[in-house]
Amino acid sequence: MAIEQALESSEGQHWWYHPLHIGTNDEQNKLLPNATEYYGADEKEKSAAKIASASEFSIELTSVFVDKSYDDERRMFLRERGKTNDLLVVTTYQTGTSPPVQRVHYFKEGQEIGVVLRDLFKSLVCSFSDFKDSHVILQPQVYDIDKYDDIKEGLAKIFSVAQNVVVAFPVFAPYVAMGKTIGESLTTLLENMDEHDMIMDSNLKLRISDERTGANLLQTGHWIYFDEPQKPGLRLSPNLDLLNEDGTRFRKCSYVLYSIRKQQAQEPNWEVDQKVAKLLSELNGKGASGRAPIDFLRETIEGYSNYKKLKRFVELKDKKTRDVLSDDEQSLMDRLKSDLAGVSGVSGFIKD
Repeated sequence: MAIEQALESSEGQHWWYHPLHIGTNDEQNKLLPNATEYYGADEKEKSAAKIASASEFSIELTSVFVDKSYDDERRMFLRERGKTNDLLVVTTYQTGTSPPVQRVHYFKEGQEIGVVLRDLFKSLVCSFSDFKDSHVILQPQVYDIDKYDDIKEGLAKIFSVAQNVVVAFPVFAPYVAMGKTIGESLTTLLENMDEHDMIMDSNLKLRISDERTGANLLQTGHWIYFDEPQKPGLRLSPNLDLLNEDGTRFRKCSYVLYSIRKQQAQEPNWEVDQKVAKLLSELNGKGASGRAPIDFLRETIEGYSNYKKLKRFVELKDKKTRDVLSDDEQSLMDRLKSDLAGVSGVSGFIKD
Protein backbone atom coordinates (compact mmCIF):
# COMPACT_ATOMS: atom_id res chain seq x y z
CA MET A 1 0.00 0.00 0.00
CA ALA A 2 1.37 3.42 -0.93
CA ILE A 3 1.64 6.10 1.73
CA GLU A 4 -0.98 8.19 -0.08
CA GLN A 5 -3.44 5.27 -0.01
CA ALA A 6 -2.76 4.65 3.67
CA LEU A 7 -3.51 8.26 4.49
CA GLU A 8 -6.75 8.24 2.51
CA SER A 9 -7.98 5.10 4.28
CA SER A 10 -8.38 6.72 7.71
CA GLU A 11 -11.25 8.89 8.90
CA GLY A 12 -9.94 9.37 12.40
CA GLN A 13 -8.16 7.18 14.92
CA HIS A 14 -6.12 7.25 18.12
CA TRP A 15 -2.84 5.53 17.11
CA TRP A 16 -0.65 6.93 14.30
CA TYR A 17 2.75 5.89 12.94
CA HIS A 18 5.75 7.59 11.35
CA PRO A 19 8.87 5.84 9.96
CA LEU A 20 12.10 6.37 11.88
CA HIS A 21 13.64 8.63 9.21
CA ILE A 22 11.90 12.01 9.15
CA GLY A 23 12.11 13.82 5.82
CA THR A 24 12.46 17.51 5.11
CA ASN A 25 9.24 18.20 3.21
CA ASP A 26 5.64 18.25 4.38
CA GLU A 27 4.52 15.14 2.46
CA GLN A 28 7.36 13.02 3.84
CA ASN A 29 6.55 14.05 7.41
CA LYS A 30 2.85 13.10 7.51
CA LEU A 31 1.69 10.60 10.09
CA LEU A 32 0.39 7.25 8.81
CA PRO A 33 -2.70 5.49 10.22
CA ASN A 34 -1.00 2.08 10.34
CA ALA A 35 2.23 0.16 9.80
CA THR A 36 1.01 -2.89 7.91
CA GLU A 37 4.08 -2.82 5.65
CA TYR A 38 7.73 -1.99 6.17
CA TYR A 39 8.58 1.62 5.37
CA GLY A 40 11.73 3.04 3.81
CA ALA A 41 12.96 4.97 0.78
CA ASP A 42 14.18 1.73 -0.84
CA GLU A 43 14.38 -2.01 -0.16
CA LYS A 44 17.57 -1.58 1.85
CA GLU A 45 15.91 0.90 4.22
CA LYS A 46 12.81 -1.29 4.49
CA SER A 47 14.96 -4.27 5.43
CA ALA A 48 16.83 -2.18 7.99
CA ALA A 49 13.53 -1.09 9.57
CA LYS A 50 12.28 -4.65 10.02
CA ILE A 51 12.48 -6.18 13.48
CA ALA A 52 12.49 -9.98 13.55
CA SER A 53 13.57 -12.90 15.70
CA ALA A 54 17.05 -12.30 17.22
CA SER A 55 16.85 -8.54 16.52
CA GLU A 56 18.32 -5.97 18.88
CA PHE A 57 16.05 -3.00 19.61
CA SER A 58 14.68 -0.70 22.27
CA ILE A 59 11.46 1.26 22.81
CA GLU A 60 11.50 4.69 24.42
CA LEU A 61 8.79 7.08 25.59
CA THR A 62 9.96 10.26 23.87
CA SER A 63 7.39 12.82 24.98
CA VAL A 64 4.10 13.34 26.79
CA PHE A 65 1.61 16.17 26.35
CA VAL A 66 -1.42 16.65 28.63
CA ASP A 67 -4.04 19.32 27.99
CA LYS A 68 -6.65 18.31 30.58
CA SER A 69 -6.80 19.25 34.24
CA TYR A 70 -8.69 17.13 36.76
CA ASP A 71 -7.59 19.09 39.80
CA ASP A 72 -10.68 21.32 39.53
CA GLU A 73 -13.53 18.79 39.67
CA ARG A 74 -16.13 21.47 38.98
CA ARG A 75 -14.64 22.25 35.57
CA MET A 76 -13.72 18.86 34.12
CA PHE A 77 -11.70 18.82 30.89
CA LEU A 78 -10.64 22.41 31.41
CA ARG A 79 -8.07 23.42 28.77
CA GLU A 80 -6.51 26.55 30.18
CA ARG A 81 -2.78 26.90 30.82
CA GLY A 82 -1.96 27.25 34.45
CA LYS A 83 -4.20 24.38 35.62
CA THR A 84 -2.50 21.27 36.97
CA ASN A 85 -2.59 17.52 37.56
CA ASP A 86 -0.86 15.29 40.08
CA LEU A 87 0.52 13.50 37.06
CA LEU A 88 1.66 9.86 36.85
CA VAL A 89 2.99 8.46 33.56
CA VAL A 90 3.46 4.70 33.24
CA THR A 91 3.98 2.25 30.39
CA THR A 92 3.07 -1.41 30.78
CA TYR A 93 4.66 -3.64 28.16
CA GLN A 94 4.37 -7.34 27.38
CA THR A 95 6.16 -9.65 24.95
CA GLY A 96 4.64 -12.95 23.84
CA THR A 97 3.27 -14.88 26.82
CA SER A 98 5.70 -13.26 29.26
CA PRO A 99 4.10 -11.37 32.16
CA PRO A 100 3.40 -7.64 31.75
CA VAL A 101 6.01 -5.32 33.23
CA GLN A 102 5.38 -1.73 34.34
CA ARG A 103 7.75 1.19 33.85
CA VAL A 104 7.21 4.47 35.69
CA HIS A 105 8.38 7.41 33.57
CA TYR A 106 7.19 10.45 35.48
CA PHE A 107 5.41 11.65 38.59
CA LYS A 108 4.88 15.23 39.69
CA GLU A 109 2.44 16.83 42.06
CA GLY A 110 0.88 19.94 40.53
CA GLN A 111 2.20 19.37 37.01
CA GLU A 112 1.05 22.23 34.77
CA ILE A 113 -0.98 21.26 31.71
CA GLY A 114 -0.15 22.35 28.17
CA VAL A 115 3.56 21.48 28.48
CA VAL A 116 5.42 18.94 26.33
CA LEU A 117 7.27 16.71 28.80
CA ARG A 118 10.55 15.25 27.55
CA ASP A 119 12.74 15.24 30.67
CA LEU A 120 11.36 12.03 32.18
CA PHE A 121 12.74 10.01 35.11
CA LYS A 122 13.13 7.01 32.83
CA SER A 123 12.29 7.29 29.14
CA LEU A 124 13.25 3.70 28.30
CA VAL A 125 10.34 1.25 28.13
CA CYS A 126 12.12 -1.98 27.18
CA SER A 127 15.25 -3.21 25.44
CA PHE A 128 16.28 -6.52 23.86
CA SER A 129 19.61 -7.86 22.62
CA ASP A 130 18.06 -11.07 21.23
CA PHE A 131 14.30 -10.83 20.69
CA LYS A 132 12.59 -14.22 20.90
CA ASP A 133 8.85 -13.46 20.89
CA SER A 134 6.26 -12.83 18.18
CA HIS A 135 4.90 -9.49 19.35
CA VAL A 136 5.13 -6.55 21.75
CA ILE A 137 2.18 -4.86 23.45
CA LEU A 138 2.54 -1.26 24.65
CA GLN A 139 0.05 0.25 27.11
CA PRO A 140 0.52 3.94 27.91
CA GLN A 141 -1.16 4.87 31.21
CA VAL A 142 -1.36 8.55 32.10
CA TYR A 143 -3.39 9.43 35.19
CA ASP A 144 -4.17 12.30 37.54
CA ILE A 145 -3.71 10.80 40.99
CA ASP A 146 -6.44 11.54 43.56
CA LYS A 147 -6.63 11.12 47.33
CA TYR A 148 -3.16 9.72 47.87
CA ASP A 149 -2.15 11.72 50.96
CA ASP A 150 -1.59 8.49 52.93
CA ILE A 151 1.14 7.36 50.50
CA LYS A 152 2.43 10.77 49.37
CA GLU A 153 5.49 10.67 51.64
CA GLY A 154 6.43 7.21 50.40
CA LEU A 155 6.10 8.24 46.76
CA ALA A 156 8.23 11.33 47.35
CA LYS A 157 11.04 9.17 48.76
CA ILE A 158 10.88 6.77 45.81
CA PHE A 159 10.90 9.44 43.12
CA SER A 160 13.52 11.61 44.79
CA VAL A 161 16.18 9.29 43.39
CA ALA A 162 15.85 8.93 39.62
CA GLN A 163 18.29 5.99 39.55
CA ASN A 164 16.26 4.05 42.12
CA VAL A 165 15.60 0.58 40.71
CA VAL A 166 12.00 0.89 41.90
CA VAL A 167 11.52 3.84 39.56
CA ALA A 168 12.79 1.62 36.76
CA PHE A 169 10.72 -1.42 37.73
CA PRO A 170 7.98 -0.90 40.35
CA VAL A 171 7.60 -4.67 40.80
CA PHE A 172 10.89 -4.50 42.76
CA ALA A 173 9.31 -2.26 45.43
CA PRO A 174 8.51 -4.93 48.07
CA TYR A 175 11.98 -6.46 47.77
CA VAL A 176 14.37 -3.53 48.15
CA ALA A 177 15.72 -1.88 51.31
CA MET A 178 13.40 1.11 51.53
CA GLY A 179 10.91 -0.08 54.10
CA LYS A 180 7.84 -2.20 53.52
CA THR A 181 5.40 0.71 53.83
CA ILE A 182 7.23 2.85 51.27
CA GLY A 183 7.58 -0.04 48.84
CA GLU A 184 3.91 -0.88 49.14
CA SER A 185 2.95 2.75 48.46
CA LEU A 186 3.92 2.51 44.81
CA THR A 187 2.64 -1.04 44.42
CA THR A 188 -0.76 -0.05 45.80
CA LEU A 189 -0.97 3.00 43.58
CA LEU A 190 -0.15 1.10 40.37
CA GLU A 191 -2.52 -1.76 41.15
CA ASN A 192 -5.42 0.65 41.67
CA MET A 193 -4.91 3.24 38.95
CA ASP A 194 -8.47 2.77 37.72
CA GLU A 195 -9.60 4.48 40.93
CA HIS A 196 -7.95 7.71 39.76
CA ASP A 197 -8.72 10.09 36.89
CA MET A 198 -7.71 8.58 33.55
CA ILE A 199 -6.12 10.94 31.05
CA MET A 200 -4.84 8.27 28.63
CA ASP A 201 -4.97 4.47 28.77
CA SER A 202 -4.77 2.37 25.63
CA ASN A 203 -2.73 -0.43 24.06
CA LEU A 204 -0.92 -1.14 20.82
CA LYS A 205 0.11 -4.59 19.57
CA LEU A 206 3.09 -4.77 17.19
CA ARG A 207 3.72 -8.12 15.51
CA ILE A 208 6.42 -9.95 13.66
CA SER A 209 4.37 -10.88 10.60
CA ASP A 210 4.11 -10.73 6.82
CA GLU A 211 3.26 -7.43 5.18
CA ARG A 212 -0.33 -6.51 4.30
CA THR A 213 -1.96 -9.01 6.68
CA GLY A 214 -3.73 -6.31 8.69
CA ALA A 215 -1.24 -6.45 11.57
CA ASN A 216 0.81 -3.45 12.66
CA LEU A 217 4.36 -4.63 12.09
CA LEU A 218 7.16 -4.45 14.62
CA GLN A 219 9.67 -2.10 13.02
CA THR A 220 11.69 1.01 13.76
CA GLY A 221 9.77 4.26 13.84
CA HIS A 222 7.57 6.47 15.99
CA TRP A 223 4.10 5.71 17.37
CA ILE A 224 1.80 8.42 18.71
CA TYR A 225 -1.34 7.85 20.76
CA PHE A 226 -3.91 10.69 20.90
CA ASP A 227 -6.64 10.66 23.55
CA GLU A 228 -9.05 11.93 20.87
CA PRO A 229 -9.29 10.46 17.33
CA GLN A 230 -7.32 12.42 14.72
CA LYS A 231 -7.77 12.71 10.97
CA PRO A 232 -4.98 12.61 8.34
CA GLY A 233 -2.77 15.66 7.93
CA LEU A 234 -0.73 15.84 11.12
CA ARG A 235 3.05 15.87 10.71
CA LEU A 236 6.16 15.05 12.72
CA SER A 237 9.12 17.42 12.64
CA PRO A 238 12.76 16.23 12.70
CA ASN A 239 12.99 17.21 16.39
CA LEU A 240 9.87 15.10 17.11
CA ASP A 241 7.43 18.00 17.53
CA LEU A 242 3.88 17.22 16.44
CA LEU A 243 2.61 19.73 13.88
CA ASN A 244 -0.75 20.66 12.39
CA GLU A 245 -1.15 20.82 8.60
CA ASP A 246 -0.34 24.54 8.67
CA GLY A 247 2.97 23.91 10.49
CA THR A 248 1.85 25.16 13.92
CA ARG A 249 2.43 22.99 16.97
CA PHE A 250 -0.32 20.49 17.76
CA ARG A 251 -2.12 21.27 21.01
CA LYS A 252 -5.67 19.98 20.43
CA CYS A 253 -5.56 17.00 22.82
CA SER A 254 -3.28 14.91 25.02
CA TYR A 255 -0.79 12.49 23.44
CA VAL A 256 2.22 10.26 24.07
CA LEU A 257 5.01 9.57 21.58
CA TYR A 258 7.09 6.36 21.50
CA SER A 259 10.22 5.72 19.42
CA ILE A 260 11.53 2.31 18.37
CA ARG A 261 15.19 2.03 17.37
CA LYS A 262 17.48 -0.85 16.48
CA GLN A 263 19.84 -0.38 19.36
CA GLN A 264 20.10 -1.86 22.81
CA ALA A 265 19.75 0.25 25.94
CA GLN A 266 22.98 1.58 27.39
CA GLU A 267 21.79 1.58 31.01
CA PRO A 268 23.99 -0.65 33.20
CA ASN A 269 22.45 -4.00 34.25
CA TRP A 270 19.35 -3.15 32.24
CA GLU A 271 18.74 -6.54 30.64
CA VAL A 272 19.29 -8.44 33.88
CA ASP A 273 16.91 -6.13 35.79
CA GLN A 274 14.34 -6.48 33.03
CA LYS A 275 14.44 -10.28 33.30
CA VAL A 276 14.18 -10.14 37.09
CA ALA A 277 11.14 -7.85 36.74
CA LYS A 278 9.48 -10.39 34.43
CA LEU A 279 10.22 -13.17 36.92
CA LEU A 280 8.75 -11.19 39.84
CA SER A 281 5.66 -10.33 37.78
CA GLU A 282 5.17 -14.01 36.96
CA LEU A 283 5.53 -14.97 40.63
CA ASN A 284 2.94 -12.30 41.48
CA GLY A 285 0.49 -14.12 39.23
CA LYS A 286 0.53 -11.67 36.32
CA GLY A 287 1.79 -14.09 33.66
CA ALA A 288 -0.16 -14.89 30.51
CA SER A 289 1.46 -18.24 29.74
CA GLY A 290 -1.07 -20.29 31.71
CA ARG A 291 1.74 -21.94 33.66
CA ALA A 292 2.03 -22.02 37.43
CA PRO A 293 4.46 -19.39 38.78
CA ILE A 294 6.54 -22.14 40.40
CA ASP A 295 7.11 -23.69 36.96
CA PHE A 296 8.32 -20.36 35.63
CA LEU A 297 10.68 -20.01 38.60
CA ARG A 298 11.92 -23.58 38.23
CA GLU A 299 12.74 -23.01 34.55
CA THR A 300 14.57 -19.77 35.37
CA ILE A 301 16.67 -21.36 38.11
CA GLU A 302 17.39 -24.36 35.88
CA GLY A 303 18.75 -22.03 33.19
CA TYR A 304 20.94 -20.28 35.75
CA SER A 305 22.16 -23.63 37.09
CA ASN A 306 23.13 -24.80 33.59
CA TYR A 307 24.99 -21.55 33.02
CA LYS A 308 27.00 -22.06 36.23
CA LYS A 309 27.77 -25.65 35.23
CA LEU A 310 28.92 -24.56 31.79
CA LYS A 311 31.08 -21.82 33.25
CA ARG A 312 32.75 -24.31 35.61
CA PHE A 313 33.24 -26.85 32.80
CA VAL A 314 34.97 -24.24 30.62
CA GLU A 315 37.24 -23.30 33.54
CA LEU A 316 38.30 -26.93 34.03
CA LYS A 317 38.71 -27.48 30.29
CA ASP A 318 40.96 -24.45 30.07
CA LYS A 319 43.00 -25.63 33.06
CA LYS A 320 43.39 -29.08 31.45
CA THR A 321 45.16 -27.47 28.48
CA ARG A 322 47.79 -26.02 30.80
CA ASP A 323 48.02 -28.54 33.64
CA VAL A 324 46.99 -32.00 34.84
CA LEU A 325 43.64 -32.12 36.58
CA SER A 326 43.30 -33.83 39.92
CA ASP A 327 41.12 -36.95 40.13
CA ASP A 328 38.34 -34.92 41.76
CA GLU A 329 38.56 -32.21 39.09
CA GLN A 330 38.44 -34.75 36.27
CA SER A 331 35.50 -36.50 37.91
CA LEU A 332 33.67 -33.16 38.25
CA MET A 333 34.39 -32.31 34.61
CA ASP A 334 32.95 -35.65 33.49
CA ARG A 335 29.80 -35.12 35.58
CA LEU A 336 29.33 -31.61 34.23
CA LYS A 337 29.74 -32.85 30.66
CA SER A 338 27.08 -35.51 31.28
CA ASP A 339 24.70 -32.98 32.85
CA LEU A 340 25.12 -30.53 29.96
CA ALA A 341 24.88 -33.11 27.18
CA GLY A 342 21.16 -32.57 26.64
CA VAL A 343 21.15 -28.79 27.05
CA SER A 344 20.41 -26.88 23.84
CA GLY A 345 23.14 -24.65 22.46
CA VAL A 346 26.12 -25.86 24.53
CA SER A 347 27.42 -28.83 22.52
CA GLY A 348 30.21 -26.74 21.02
CA PHE A 349 31.54 -25.85 24.46
CA ILE A 350 31.69 -29.40 25.90
CA LYS A 351 33.55 -31.14 23.11
CA ASP A 352 36.80 -32.77 24.15
